[in-house]
Amino acid sequence: MRNKLQELTEKLYNEGLAKGQRTGEDIIDKAKQDAATIIANANNEAKSIVANAKKEAEELKSKVESDIKMASVQTLSAIRQRIESEIIKIAVAEPVKEALTDKEFVKKIIGEAVKSFDSKSASPVSLEILLPLSTKGELEAYLKNTISKTFVSGLEIKFDKNLTSGFKIGPKDGSYHLSFTDKDFESLFSEYLRPVTRKIVFDK
Repeated sequence: MRNKLQELTEKLYNEGLAKGQRTGEDIIDKAKQDAATIIANANNEAKSIVANAKKEAEELKSKVESDIKMASVQTLSAIRQRIESEIIKIAVAEPVKEALTDKEFVKKIIGEAVKSFDSKSASPVSLEILLPLSTKGELEAYLKNTISKTFVSGLEIKFDKNLTSGFKIGPKDGSYHLSFTDKDFESLFSEYLRPVTRKIVFDK
């Protein structure tokens, strides 16, 4: 009897131990599976983060390169325009200013401008000439003694303190004026020189 009880006890113990081992192994297996799933998910998420980061980096790089390229083009264009303007300024501005300070040169231009208004036409006009205040004296005397005598329709001479060089001429009624200032000549010559300057300096 005692032996049977001992056998039964050992049997129950062994079965419980075996069952406990199986349960423990199941728990361990499940833990391993869960850990593997967590690791796999973490790896996938890490790969996704890396891929997104790489994509964003490429997009940022592309944008920065595009911005740099655009800034370079704009800077180069601005530098070219500045160089072009400086060259034209040297080639045009100083010679024009020098020419318009030459009283004899200005007299000739005024004479030619007056001739364009034919006083002998069927509808003669009275002319008005605007001159810089600084030229009052020699030019005024010349215009009154020479030009006014040949232009029989009438010529009025005025001096404008806002005019710094050259002159303006037009009908006395003020309907329009033809301007012959340093800025006008500079603009005129610059338009002719600009394409030539650009070709010489910047064309490959």
